[in-house]
Amino acid sequence: MKIPRKGQLTPAEAEHFLREARTTAQLKHPNIVPVYEAGDFDGRPFFSMQLIEGQTLAERVQLGPLPQREAASMVAAIARAI
Repeated sequence: MKIPRKGQLTPAEAEHFLREARTTAQLKHPNIVPVYEAGDFDGRPFFSMQLIEGQTLAERVQLGPLPQREAASMVAAIARAI
């Protein structure tokens, strides 16, 4: 679940946050994390999504350069998703 900190978003940003979450919820692709629900709770926008265990791309990059084939494979998977 993602919930911005209280006071972190302006009303326009909160509206954009929810619109983007609801749009993402309509996407169905194996390389896009499913968004299950988006809404407002107690005046704060939120969305819930599937928990994906494992390493983030940012964590992987911190370990050093990716081998070329691994990097190409990742870029191809991302390109197919978007």
